[in-house]
Amino acid sequence: MAVHTDTKTSGQYEYKPPKQQKNTAPLGWVLTVLGLLFTAASILPGAVFTALGLFYVLNAPQNKDGRPFYKKKRLIIVAVFWLLIAVSSSSMEPKITSLSLESDAVLQMDISETKEIPISMLEEGADIQKIHYHSSDTSVLTFEPKEDGVLMGIVTPLKEGTSEIHISSGKVSSQVITVTVIDQARIAAEEEAARKAAEEE
Repeated sequence: MAVHTDTKTSGQYEYKPPKQQKNTAPLGWVLTVLGLLFTAASILPGAVFTALGLFYVLNAPQNKDGRPFYKKKRLIIVAVFWLLIAVSSSSMEPKITSLSLESDAVLQMDISETKEIPISMLEEGADIQKIHYHSSDTSVLTFEPKEDGVLMGIVTPLKEGTSEIHISSGKVSSQVITVTVIDQARIAAEEEAARKAAEEE
């Protein structure tokens, strides 16, 4: 008569049932839907969430009958839907066609002060983050956008000299403004020294 040996207790080997793979499909579909919603506001975050969601869906385990939790048609529909949203959201955003700095063509400012220069733009609702600020000599002064989304540039002198500033967005540029930075304190001190020297003579 054959004797049955329980392999779990005989010490020959220990049976370990395979770990069940977590079903990531629900999380994947949630991320995919969020990605589609984000795409309407901003394409890059929407693309990241959509791609991550589809990754979780594609890596989800199969059903008990061997079929995956997704269907190829659904993934194609999601991809097409995302492209339509991305194209529509990018086309809805007004493109900047004109830029202007509300200032004289030639400016003179002291090294101890900063100057705010308002910006004129015809297109309402355009993305002001796409406006670039330029200074021909950044060692003389910097020209940067004002914080808090205000459409205005800030000129910050660094040393005496001359620099040209303007703004641009793609192929659209504003007029060029020439800014000369002077040190009034130094000039006043030199004038006072020259006056005293002249009196001593």
